[in-house]
Amino acid sequence: MRNWGLNLGIRGAHTDQSGFPRGRALARNVKCKGRLATSSFAFDRAASGKEVPMVSIGVRILFAALLLAEAAHGGSPVRPITPREASDLVDRGAAVLVDVREFDEVAGGMALPARWLPKSRLEQHPEELTALLDSIPQQVQILFYCSSGLRAEAVGERATQNGHQVRNMGGYGGWVRAGLPVKVGPVRNPGQLTSIVGKVLKLENVDTSPDSQVRAIITVGKEQVLVRLGPASFVVHQGVQLAPNDRVTVEGSLAAADGAQGMVAVQILRKNEKLILRDSNGAPLWTPRK
Repeated sequence: MRNWGLNLGIRGAHTDQSGFPRGRALARNVKCKGRLATSSFAFDRAASGKEVPMVSIGVRILFAALLLAEAAHGGSPVRPITPREASDLVDRGAAVLVDVREFDEVAGGMALPARWLPKSRLEQHPEELTALLDSIPQQVQILFYCSSGLRAEAVGERATQNGHQVRNMGGYGGWVRAGLPVKVGPVRNPGQLTSIVGKVLKLENVDTSPDSQVRAIITVGKEQVLVRLGPASFVVHQGVQLAPNDRVTVEGSLAAADGAQGMVAVQILRKNEKLILRDSNGAPLWTPRK
């Protein structure tokens, strides 16, 4: 009977004297030598001609599997979680959900059970993240989300340093598409409804995600006002396409966060056209509610 040794395809600088892989080198250059092979690993005859214990083979397979799992996740300590799984954990009191988007994004709605702590504020005041972590028991998971998952990942990696189990729920759009309950963001002030008349200076997206929020810069005399509209996926299908130099009337509520002043638009009028974005209570028209 022939004896077989396990070749992980990791050689030279990637292995130590025992043949075990070092660092994050992954199995590659898979070759079939002899008569035994798998789709991921190739078995060679032991170069020394000595019998290779099966336990050694098992350990190497386990080690390689762990490396592959780590590579699939990018090596990040923050593991993903689906919106539905996140909702179930929060409902059981086993997790806390945190929205790290900016004020002009959460104005369009946020997950009903979520707390709001924008990433930009955490960068200016890191002690607020520490305070949040200190207020949550160690056995309770912390679930972060933003618009695409990138900011949630960054904040989550900082949070893991405090010993909590941290997960990344990805983007707010996933929560909405799952039909989970939402609420109006904290920056809308229904007691400060107002209107402005001016010209559109420019339109811009907050980021490049499919659920990116659209905002407009409106010139009113010598002033410029930042006006929050809503997600691009909703705004572009409402039949009113705003453009620079359009003269418009914006009706909405005043909004402020971290010293920035602006408006959350309820509707925008241009000549005889009307772009309606929110209802009379300020609730977004694009957001399913429960």
